[in-house]
Formats: sequence, C-alpha cells, structure tokens
Amino acid sequence: MRAAARELCGADGATFVLRDGPYCYYADEDAISPLWKGQRFPLETCISGWAMLDGRAAAIENNDADERIPHAAYRPTFVRSLAMVPIRRIDPIGAIGNYWAEQHQPTEEEIELLQALADSTAVSFAVTDTGVGIAPADQQRIFEEWVQGDAADGSRGAGLGLPFVRRVAELLDGELALQSEPGAGTTVTLTVPVGSAQ
Repeated sequence: MRAAARELCGADGATFVLRDGPYCYYADEDAISPLWKGQRFPLETCISGWAMLDGRAAAIENNDADERIPHAAYRPTFVRSLAMVPIRRIDPIGAIGNYWAEQHQPTEEEIELLQALADSTAVSFAVTDTGVGIAPADQQRIFEEWVQGDAADGSRGAGLGLPFVRRVAELLDGELALQSEPGAGTTVTLTVPVGSAQ
C-alpha cells in the first residue's frame, strides 16, 4: 500500500496511519529516511488526524506555512510538502499520506490517485487458536452448515460458526481464508474492503 502510494505520485515518502482511539498510529512507511513509524500522536495535533477528523484530503505545498502541521515534529525530517487522505470519508479509520523533500504543490490528480488507493484499502480480522487443527480433507467442508470439526477436549459445536462467518464475508464482498495444520491450530482471516464497511 505505502509503496504504491509513493510510486503513483512520485513522492519521496509515504505513510499508512491507523486511528487508534484518540491517537494516530503511524503503522508503516516507505521513505527516503525514517519518519514516525511505530509512533502515536493525538489526533488533534497532526495532519493525518486532521484528515481523519475532517474526512477530507489535505494538500500542503509548504509545511512551514500551514498551521495544521506540528512544526516541531516535521523540522528535523526531509518533508517539505505533503498530501494526506482519509481511509473512508465517512467515519475514517486511518489515513494515507505522501511526502516530498522539495516544495511541491500536490496536484488534483495526485490527490485523486491517493484517495482511490485509500478507498480500496481493506481491513482484515484474524482469529487464531492452538487447538487440534483441521485435517486438509475437511478444510473446505468446515464452511458448510452443520459440519463439525474435532475439538481437542472432545466437545462438539453446532457447526454454524464458520458458515456464518463465510456468509458475512459474502455479504460484505470480503474474502475468507483458512490456514490450519493438524496438531498446530487454525487461523481464520476475514478481509473486508473498507468501502463495504460504510
């Protein structure tokens, strides 16, 4: 995601930020030098938070001249200009940003490309157990109603849990993936396009 954002707009850096309650969490970045990966900032004090709270893009040609920029955080970096867009425009869950080392006015086309990338972002949920796992022959059938797997303690479920998750994935245009190894446990991952969650 971050590499695509950077490449699409010819930027010197890109970041992927998630909303974490009242904070912006800089989850990942691809840049010519390190920025804020792994750090959290209050939503109200950074431009990614502004994009999330306002639900719209920010295009900043000169960071020094914009009051939404936390100047103390930006001064030691290469960033002179930026574009930041929300992931979802209604109730944003994050933001994607591009950074330029030279003063650059982000174009309307660059903002549209970045927003299209943000709109195509997906959210994944994974549940992992350390149980007995699911035999390869049963891995497709386990998503059918009333099919039950073997539990480590000998208990039996109703055979409706994974079929219900499969139906939710279908309704949200999502994908469901299962990874399981007998004796090592199971991971079920539901991936939903962000636009479906609106």
